Amino acid sequence: MPKVPAQYLEARKNEILDAAFTCFRRRGFHQSTMQDICHEAQLSPGAIYRYFRSKEEIIDAATDRNTAEWTNLIASMRSQAPSPGDALDMMANYFFRRLQEPDFMERTRLDIETWPEFLRDDQLRAGIARQFAALRVLFVQLFREAQAEGYLREGPAPEHLFNLVTALYQGLRLNTLFEPEAVDPDAVAQTLVELLRGPKSGPPSAAPSTEGD
Repeated sequence: MPKVPAQYLEARKNEILDAAFTCFRRRGFHQSTMQDICHEAQLSPGAIYRYFRSKEEIIDAATDRNTAEWTNLIASMRSQAPSPGDALDMMANYFFRRLQEPDFMERTRLDIETWPEFLRDDQLRAGIARQFAALRVLFVQLFREAQAEGYLREGPAPEHLFNLVTALYQGLRLNTLFEPEAVDPDAVAQTLVELLRGPKSGPPSAAPSTEGD
C-alpha cells in the first residue's frame, strides 16, 4: 500500500481545523458537534476520526498550529527589523492593532469559551504551556537585546517583562469586547512602549547663576 505523503496529511488536518473553527464561531464550542465538523469539512466521520478523536484534540492541534504561526511571524519581524527596538515597535503595532479587527474579536470570544477547557484538561493545558514557553524564549531574548542597545531601560528582568506584557495583552482583549469604544489600540501600544522605555533623559539643567550674589 503506497505511503500517504506527509504534506497531504498536514493539509487534510488543516482543512479539518479550519472547518472546526468555522463551526465553533458559528455555534460555539460546546454547541458544535463532531458531526457538524464533518459536514463543514465535507468529510465522513471515519475520515475525521482518523485525525482527531474529539473536539478537545482539535483544540490541542490548533494550539500547536497557532504556536508555530506566531513564532514564525515573530522571527520574521525580528529578521526584517534593523534593530531589536524596531522589531518591538513593529510587533506592538501589529498585535495591538488587531485588537479591534472583527475576526480577531470573534477569536477572542471563542477563546473565552474554550479557556475553561484548558483548565480542566491536562493535555490542553500542556499545549498552552508549550505555547507560552516558545513565546517566552523569543520575547525574553528580544527584551534582553533591546535593553542592551538602550531601547528599553535596564533593571526589569526580561522574564518579568514577558509575563507583564502577556497579562496586559490578554486583559486588553477582554476590555475590547466589553468597551470597544474605550480602547485605542495605537495609544495603548505607544503607552506600553513608553512604560517599558522609562523616562527619557533630557539635557542637563543649567547650573543656577551665582552672579550678583
